[in-house]
Amino acid sequence: MKNFFLLSIFILCIYTTLKAQISPIESPYYGQGNYTVVSDSDMTSLSCPLLFYRPSTVGQYPVFMFQLGANGLGSSVINRHTYDLFMKHLASYGFVVIVIDDSQAGFPTGTTFKAVHTWYKTKCNDNNHWLSTYADINKFIVGGHSNGGVNASAILVDRPSEINGIIFFDSYPSPGAFGFGAHDVSNYSGKVLSLAANENVPETYKGGYLQFTSAACKTFVNIEGLDHGGFGDYILESQPVGPIGRENATATIRHFFVSWLLSEFSENSIASLNLSSSSMHPTTTKEFMNDCGQTNSISIIDNSLKLYPNPIIDDLNIETCFNKFDIEILNSVGQVVYNKSDIHEKINIDFSSFHQGLYIVRISNSINIITSKFIKN
Repeated sequence: MKNFFLLSIFILCIYTTLKAQISPIESPYYGQGNYTVVSDSDMTSLSCPLLFYRPSTVGQYPVFMFQLGANGLGSSVINRHTYDLFMKHLASYGFVVIVIDDSQAGFPTGTTFKAVHTWYKTKCNDNNHWLSTYADINKFIVGGHSNGGVNASAILVDRPSEINGIIFFDSYPSPGAFGFGAHDVSNYSGKVLSLAANENVPETYKGGYLQFTSAACKTFVNIEGLDHGGFGDYILESQPVGPIGRENATATIRHFFVSWLLSEFSENSIASLNLSSSSMHPTTTKEFMNDCGQTNSISIIDNSLKLYPNPIIDDLNIETCFNKFDIEILNSVGQVVYNKSDIHEKINIDFSSFHQGLYIVRISNSINIITSKFIKN
């Protein structure tokens, strides 16, 4: 009987591993965050208009500056609101977002990016401007889609110590042409996130990501079934969303985009677990490389925890190999909904009054942390 029980646990662990990933729309970051978002614009200070999204509550927030991808000759499908599904959404998680409304192709010199960055620093020191009471000047991240990402990397070459992180949406540092104009990012010591579309030569974007040999931390995600147009809400025959579809594209990008920023610039340990734990990755994750996160020094033992039944309706049973442990249960946005200390080996929790949805269980003792997830029906 004992051997049969151990075999059952072994089979359960294998099954759990095989079924580990989540549907993209089950990501805790698919829905809106806790902040109400307000928008603003600046049409006069610079030659390039700016669009802003920020929480309605005054506070010191990390700042993300993003440049659009480029329109083709004679096209205008990409505009300042093309990326609202990511930029406005990010602001709801406690970020100030500055969208550079420049969709013109050209030499990747980052000229507009640098001008806006200079303007931004001036406004942060202007007591009459809202940025002076909203921006955390020690957390400034840049990024862009396609041509916008290339221009974002240009500012790293000129102002590396002023840029704390960079995010590429299907983009990479400029390789230059005929031996000129390449962006040497090998000495950049900030943080890097590269999201690549598997339907659009992802090895090119991975190659750009690997140039960041001195980065403080970096993360690369190759998204299955995503094409170049999946990173924005626009219709262009030459840049499709990909077979993944619009909903799954949005959900997958949001998962890694938001969890990475929350983990690395808001010190959110739950976001770090959602970023780094394979059990919380969308099923559309084809390749994941990561040396970032708040959990790097923590021992994660996924197979030492037994939750049943899963999904649950009323009671949740938890068993672990620890003789004594503490437990926290968090909802999908990282709020603690249950906690208890000094538990011995197993516990039964009445979950009948909790809302339906995805939950994360975190078990800890003085040495280890175990994390898992379950669904309440």
